[in-house]
Amino acid sequence: MMKKLGDIVSERALAAFAGRAREVAALLQLFEQGGPLALYVHGVAGIGKSSLLEVFAARVRATGGRVVRIDCRTVEPTVQGFLTELSDALGEPLLTVEEVAERLACFDERIVIALDTYEAFRLMDTWIRQVLIPSLPVNARVAIASRNPPSPAWRTTPGWQGLFRSLLLGPLSETEALGYLTMSGIAPDVARRINLIARGHPLALGMAASIVLSETERTIEEAGLHQVIEALSRSYIEAVPDPITRRALEASSVVRCVTEPLLHALLPETPPRDTMERLVALPFVEPGREGLFIHDAVRSAIASSLATRDPDSHREYRRAAWAYLQNRLRVARGTEPWRYTADLLFLIQNPVLREAFFPSGPQPLALEPATPDDEPAVHQIVETAAPEREALFAWWRYHPDAFRIVRDRDGGACGLVVMIRASELNEAVDASDPVAAAWRRDVLLRDPSAALFCRRWLDRDVGEAPCASQAASWVDCKRLYLEMRGTLRWVYTVIANPEPFGEMPARLGFRPLAEPMIDVGGQTLYSVMLDMGPGSVDAWLTKLVGAEITAEEVESAKVLDVEAHELLLSSGRVGLTSLEFGVMRYLQERPGKAVGRYDLMEAVWGHRNPTASNVVDVVVRSLRRKLGADAASVETVRGTGYRYRVPIQ
Repeated sequence: MMKKLGDIVSERALAAFAGRAREVAALLQLFEQGGPLALYVHGVAGIGKSSLLEVFAARVRATGGRVVRIDCRTVEPTVQGFLTELSDALGEPLLTVEEVAERLACFDERIVIALDTYEAFRLMDTWIRQVLIPSLPVNARVAIASRNPPSPAWRTTPGWQGLFRSLLLGPLSETEALGYLTMSGIAPDVARRINLIARGHPLALGMAASIVLSETERTIEEAGLHQVIEALSRSYIEAVPDPITRRALEASSVVRCVTEPLLHALLPETPPRDTMERLVALPFVEPGREGLFIHDAVRSAIASSLATRDPDSHREYRRAAWAYLQNRLRVARGTEPWRYTADLLFLIQNPVLREAFFPSGPQPLALEPATPDDEPAVHQIVETAAPEREALFAWWRYHPDAFRIVRDRDGGACGLVVMIRASELNEAVDASDPVAAAWRRDVLLRDPSAALFCRRWLDRDVGEAPCASQAASWVDCKRLYLEMRGTLRWVYTVIANPEPFGEMPARLGFRPLAEPMIDVGGQTLYSVMLDMGPGSVDAWLTKLVGAEITAEEVESAKVLDVEAHELLLSSGRVGLTSLEFGVMRYLQERPGKAVGRYDLMEAVWGHRNPTASNVVDVVVRSLRRKLGADAASVETVRGTGYRYRVPIQ
């Protein structure tokens, strides 16, 4: 076979790969007699997981095997999204797991499915473990690389003992680290000094080497590993010789991945192609199928520094990305919308949503579909909500498939969540559960096929109170959100005691039903619903990002000192009358929304007088005079009233 230039490049990359002989050998055990069916490599950001998978894949191919490598960052975390990715990789439409197994069995050689950046696939972990891997043919194995350690369920699930192994990837040894640096052109004495700081961490070694090679006189202070990455990121930006690349790095740090059109939206005065070429030359920027990915550890350090040092620019970059993604979602077709949905999710700072898709640490609990063996545990957990006992038992009787069990490190059931598509709910449940009956009456006025019922989440010890199993249940709700993306509009749920949850449900968009209070077994439950709007999940996410950015702008604008009843203007403080203050506060708390004159009158004056709406106009005119250069922030909405716009700083 003719040798190509690309083969030479690949060989050189493999030769330059530092150490990891033990780890590569562990991965190759996947195809040895008595070896595992799945091997899970995990380690901190930048430790070299992706590089290890790449070398492993090359070794498998060199010995006649096949590798299907999947970057989980680019795949929608749903069964359909994963099957679509496998279809593209294997060159044939595959609609079911059975069809995947048949396709893989057609190959005579060994085949590895390598799942990289698996931390982005948290919502799919149970399905991968319980459905995909057991269905694969005997010539197939699975290798996983993740920042987070595996869920305990991989070890505690019956049957997996001995068939699953995990491998913690640590720093390079001193010999390996020094070898890597000297191959990069670093003098031995300098290499030793660098490794005293980088401590064998591959990303830190690479960044330090780049800095030293570009500026031989620059010194790097010793610190903890996390601080090392942050310090190296700052040092690298300082070492970048041109301002265009520095600005591009900062702008790109607020988004999940960078494309030419998105970069143009972030930096409209900068030629995007030239800027992309500058970025791709950086040692911590990786080209991917969707665009350029800045290494997470570096991106996070740059974004945090920007948000602290220049919050206005950080916010403007987020707003520009948000506006661009809104436009792209309107015209996206086929499977393309997921990439923009993922980009929107990345912009969200709400911890309830962000943790579901971009987990910050290991996940000690796993959620799995309930089985008949779980019935005693279900009964025990339901007892924590004793007044609802009969209602929830009716759900278990007619819809055991709606129950998902939260399992602890030992595989025990420590919580549950009950969810079902509204169109699938058996009418017989209504007789035992007033909540189901009330929801059915409400959803029949809408569209049951576009609604999701989240009937209850309960913990074995604390019931519905905030806890780890409840957080895991909420994450699992997002799995169904994505599965119904494009059709889901309404989400119903119920709470016995709303107080511990504070403003979080309202911030996510949940509102009380027309008749929110429902009596179940002598206990009052509060029923709330989320209306995502006609645009389904994507429209809801877009709205959440917009609300966050607007809230940041309102906070940064600091137009009103609530305690002093004064305007805070660039020209100084201006006192307000009680009516002026009431109008300004009411409008500012509703940025961008049209507010009727009579609503203002009722909120500020305490009454509605249809014949005296001009008194509102008089106060607004006075308020505008005091706002001076910012008078345009209080807009007139013809035929309605007024609207507050955040002043441009």
